[in-house]
Amino acid sequence: MLRIAVVQLAMAESVVSNVDRAERLVRDAAGLGARIVLLPELFATRYFPQSEREEHFALAHDVRRHPFLPRFERLAAELGIVLPVSFFERSLPGYPTG
Repeated sequence: MLRIAVVQLAMAESVVSNVDRAERLVRDAAGLGARIVLLPELFATRYFPQSEREEHFALAHDVRRHPFLPRFERLAAELGIVLPVSFFERSLPGYPTG
């Protein structure tokens, strides 16, 4: 049997708080036997894509220097789970995007 967990959480203003909480919930789900854990889309911030506003572009990160992707990569490896993570990626000149 394959157990899948779908995590729901209300995001706060603080990215640190959101990422810390997401990690705790992933650990809880894995502890209950989940082998695949799905976090909310763009869970690090309040959900912003309903409107295109210039200040939202500052939330994008270069995947090669992302502030929390390596943390979740290590977490998935430690727990032996599949952990797809949605993030807002910054496109860089000369960097393949497809």
